Amino acid sequence: MKKYNRSVIGALVLLILLSACNKKGSDYTTPVYPDYTFPAQVSVSFPKSPEEDKKEDEDKDGKDDKDDKEEEEKKKPLPDLQFNIDNRLMRIWNQVPLPYQSEYDSVDLHIAVTSEAVVKIINEQTGKTTVYGKKRDKERIDLSGGRAKVVIEMEERPTLTYSLRLQTYGYDPDKFTWQLEEQQLPVAAESAKVFDFNGQKYWLASTQEGEVSLWRFDTLTLNFDRLPSELPSDIDTRSLYTDKAGTVWALTKGGLLMYSKDLLSWTSHETDGVVLTQMVGEATVMSGENLLLATGHAADEPHYCTYKITADGVENVGQVPEGFPVTGGYVYTYSEAGTTSTSIMSGLMADGQPASKSYFLSGSTLWGLIPYQKEESPLPQQGGLFMQTANKTELFVVGGVYAEPQSGTIIKRSVDRGINWSLLPNQAVTNGTFDARHSASGMALGSGDLLRLIVMGGIVNGQAGRDIWVGQLDTTGGIINSFE
Repeated sequence: MKKYNRSVIGALVLLILLSACNKKGSDYTTPVYPDYTFPAQVSVSFPKSPEEDKKEDEDKDGKDDKDDKEEEEKKKPLPDLQFNIDNRLMRIWNQVPLPYQSEYDSVDLHIAVTSEAVVKIINEQTGKTTVYGKKRDKERIDLSGGRAKVVIEMEERPTLTYSLRLQTYGYDPDKFTWQLEEQQLPVAAESAKVFDFNGQKYWLASTQEGEVSLWRFDTLTLNFDRLPSELPSDIDTRSLYTDKAGTVWALTKGGLLMYSKDLLSWTSHETDGVVLTQMVGEATVMSGENLLLATGHAADEPHYCTYKITADGVENVGQVPEGFPVTGGYVYTYSEAGTTSTSIMSGLMADGQPASKSYFLSGSTLWGLIPYQKEESPLPQQGGLFMQTANKTELFVVGGVYAEPQSGTIIKRSVDRGINWSLLPNQAVTNGTFDARHSASGMALGSGDLLRLIVMGGIVNGQAGRDIWVGQLDTTGGIINSFE
């Protein structure tokens, strides 16, 4: 009996305790981001305007007013933003500044920080305070002026105060000011290329009369010094490639392979009867081997293939896909995590027609189609001057031959290794006329605010030119809301 009573009493006590816990926990919410006592991530998106909502509805209904296309370009929605966080200096700022002349007042803010903290956002311009919601969803806040204090309060912890800045370009980062230099090229080149060798800049040029010359030049003074090089008279200047060992390779217009270790003397390399049409350069395969590649075809075969250049010849490593640019393409090489990858864009296919798609190599010798490309190629059919900046993912293409005649020099930029391209229409010219051209040579120096583009010669109105143009950004407006 005593045993029974003890069991009943124990059960009743447990029931009472559980009931008490449930009552106490009825208002309890599982903490969000409990480990993040400092901000771990900050992002911002911008509310859609009534005009944007209306446009979306019209698009769903299939309406498309072409007359409004130019106006729509001016009113592009502002991009979503990710932010840098400095927990030492207590600063938060967007990784990429907002576009030039961006307008906004309220934003949708998301902060990954523990919900056990009280987070207040205080607009420095208006003084308005918003308490960030406990659910840690996006919170619409007043961020007019682009400056705010983010205050994080927790029990038994010091209050943290961050300075948040929404930075905006105070100048147009797409607008270059172009100046025609007094110096001219030493010769009017039909085809030319700028390249690096042993820390120096060189210019290899071929004229319409068939004269080939090699020049060392200074990027500041733009002075040229000719070198007494024994160059093949039919060298394809655009095929020039310098490998990691410092050997310079080039093709002749007849498809032969040449190389030099000092730029002065040139030696023929056996191709076993293969006609090479384009240097690809070095690529790393999965085994870790670094291969030097070119494209071409056997003398008695119409099919184009990729060839590995070996110590004593060339070796077929696979056929190129249909639509591949076999000549005149721009080869973009980049290294990441110890692997050298290659993309090829623009140029002509085996049938002589412009290639509309770009291709890539990564970890193998089999070419793949670069994804996310638009239906219509934004690149010139041939003859574009491609330039890679010190920011390795950023590319420019200047001039080139397009399907439609151009009245001026077309300039486009890619910030994602050549997948997407944007037209830069708002260029300024201080002197002369920056005429439409193709087959120009040149280079990009620096990046960001210090970027300098040099465009040299090219074919203008059917004639090879000797003009040199330098384009620079006017960064007078700086970055609005910068910490500097």
